[in-house]
Formats: sequence, structure tokens, C-alpha cells
Amino acid sequence: MLTPDAYTNRLYKIHPVRLIAYKQRHWERTVGSLVLAWMVIVGLVQAVTIWPVLWWGYPVVALFIAGRAGVMLQVAHEACHRLICSGPFNNWMGQAACAMIGLDFQEYKDGHLKHHVSANTAEEPENDREKYKVCDIRDPRLWGLFAKDWLGMTAWEVRLRYAGGVTASAWPKYLRIGLAQLVILGVVFQGHLWHYWLLWPLPLMTAHMFLMRVRGIAEHGLAPQLGYPVLPNAEAGDYYTRSFGTPSCHYAFWPFLWLERALIGSLNVYYHHEHHLFPTIPYYHLPLVHEEIAREERRHNTRVFAKGYVACLWPSSS
Repeated sequence: MLTPDAYTNRLYKIHPVRLIAYKQRHWERTVGSLVLAWMVIVGLVQAVTIWPVLWWGYPVVALFIAGRAGVMLQVAHEACHRLICSGPFNNWMGQAACAMIGLDFQEYKDGHLKHHVSANTAEEPENDREKYKVCDIRDPRLWGLFAKDWLGMTAWEVRLRYAGGVTASAWPKYLRIGLAQLVILGVVFQGHLWHYWLLWPLPLMTAHMFLMRVRGIAEHGLAPQLGYPVLPNAEAGDYYTRSFGTPSCHYAFWPFLWLERALIGSLNVYYHHEHHLFPTIPYYHLPLVHEEIAREERRHNTRVFAKGYVACLWPSSS
């Protein structure tokens, strides 16, 4: 009988030729996704400029801008795994995407790769574990964490964990972030500082943190929901990693499914179980991997699929 500690991608017999094909990288697809995300952001900025009445719906605008910022985080994520291309352009894209959302690529990469080898274990980075430390929407503590997200307090806590001061070795990362923000201010917001603050840093510090908490609970909250707050190893962590809104399991109400994908599930990140099993496969090939192994996944782990991100906030539906 399969135990979580013995879970591995070797359980899934993908033909070596197809596996090689799934690992093929097409940098233009990732760059195209980034360009499209900025086109949507520019459209939202122009919309609130032309129709000021849209400011009354600011939380909704902030959510959609934060959703597109999620694309930049996913581009950086692809670069962490060297899934954009094989040359230096891979890291350059990762650095650029991180700088756009106020992060340093090397810090993000170090933390994310450690997450992959220690998901749901005591060694997992605090920034990852914090997202799903409370994962039941019926728990008042989760609503308190949501409030912290929307007030920007979570963003400050994350920044303080990474704070290393403006030292001689740290100034290049601050320079990259600062230059990226100046370009965004000048090109996207045409120098309008007030609009820049309300429609870029503030959504990143509030709505983005809220969406990332929902995503963290969906991806890695299953084990705590089942009563296993700390797992013994990464294999067990992979076993309790979920995918959601896939062809194998999704909401019947398609508009809600696509809304979740627009806000949280950018670049096929909702195939999260498949990604943890095969982290060397780019996001645009994960649907093919899912199609090939989904039936076998269900046999090994009946809880691997959930209908969507929000559905995972209720442990009884996991």
C-alpha cells in the first residue's frame, strides 16, 4: 500500500520521448504572457483615468491588478526552475519580473527552491508556511489574517524577514527594484505619482497578499486540514499538494472558475500537484502532463484534486 512518505513522480510512467517533449522550453510564450499582463494593467489604469467613477470599485480594480502581478510572480517562478530558456536571458527575465513587483530574484529563488525540497515540513521557509498556517474559513483567526493582508501588514512582515539593510552587497537589488519602479511610473502611469501608488504598490501590498494566502491554503493546506500540521519529508509534502479547477475536477459554474484563474491561477499554476511532481516542466506543458497521469493520480491519492481555490478553504470539501 502506498504511503505519503513513498510518493514520487516515478510512480507515473511517462514515456521518455514524451517527457523530453514536455520539457522543451519556448521563451516567447513566457515573454508573451508577461506582455499580455502589462497590457491588461495599462487598460485598467486607462479605464480609471477616463472613468473616475471606477474608483468607487477600487477593491475590485486592486484585485484584478494584483491578479496580473501574479503573472510576474509566475514568470519569476519559471525562471527559478530555469524553465524560460537555458541561457542568461532566463535569470534576466527572473530579475526583471521580480523587480517589477518589488522582490529580489535571488532571495525569491533561494526561498522557493527550499520550499520544493521541504514543503509542509519544519524546514519550509516561514514565508511559505505562514500562508497556510490557518486554513479553515470557519476559524476567526483566518479572518484576522485576511484583515492583515488587506491592511498591508503581511507585506511589511514579509519585507522585514528579507530586510538586510542597505549594505554594499545589497544595493544592486534595491537599484534594480528602484529602476523598475521608475520605468513603471513613467511608462504605465505617465508620471502620475498618486495613481501609481494606488494602482501598483498598494494592490501588491494588500490584494496580492490576500490572493496569495488563498492560493497557499489551496496548494498546501490539505495536510493541516487533515490534522498533519508538519510532515516528515518532501515526498509527503508532494503527496498532500493539491491541483484545482482542472479538467478532472472543477466548479460546474464556469464563470467562477475563470474568475479564480484570472485572479489567482495565472500561467497554469493551478496544476500545482503536477508541478511539484515534475518541476522541470514549463507551465504550458503541465496540462498535457495532467491529461496523461490524472487517472493514475486519483488512484494513488484521492484528495489530489479540488474544484477550485475557494473550495479549499472548507476542510470538509478537501
